[in-house]
Amino acid sequence: MSTAMATLYLIVSNAFCLRLMKFKIAKHSIVGNSTRLECKYDLQGEQLYTVKWYRDTQEFYRFLPRESPEIQMFKVMGVYVDQKQSTAESIVLRALEVESSGKYRCEVSVEAPSFQTVTNYSVLTVVVPVGSHKLEVNLISTPTSSTQSLNINMIIFLCTIAGGYITGIERSR
Repeated sequence: MSTAMATLYLIVSNAFCLRLMKFKIAKHSIVGNSTRLECKYDLQGEQLYTVKWYRDTQEFYRFLPRESPEIQMFKVMGVYVDQKQSTAESIVLRALEVESSGKYRCEVSVEAPSFQTVTNYSVLTVVVPVGSHKLEVNLISTPTSSTQSLNINMIIFLCTIAGGYITGIERSR
């Protein structure tokens, strides 16, 4: 193959390059709210094969335009997709929880023969507004005899919180 033909082949083979045009994920959202994740792309003349969404390493949403159904969803704790508001280029997460926090990644691939793939990610942190949730304690009295007395100077609560990230600490005044 001559140099001119090799150069021409390289120019033609690179003429169609899948590009990620817009990638938008809010850095923070509030527990209970919804948020839209956007992943807009330019196929540059190629055919779309798939769009996949991941939270950390777990896939939770897949759009396959040549399949029926086009949308496949997978269970991931804390990730609830509003299927009616979601498309190939954006998805809506509803009923956010602290556990919804994580690294969200969009992956777009085109059809054969190139199977070009572009990907991008961003971290979403779901926060609980200070003062919006209160700890409620119900004291249960136990029967005591008249000769017994209950003397409590201090109660210590040990709390374990599963998942999510520490988003702030409120100091006592």
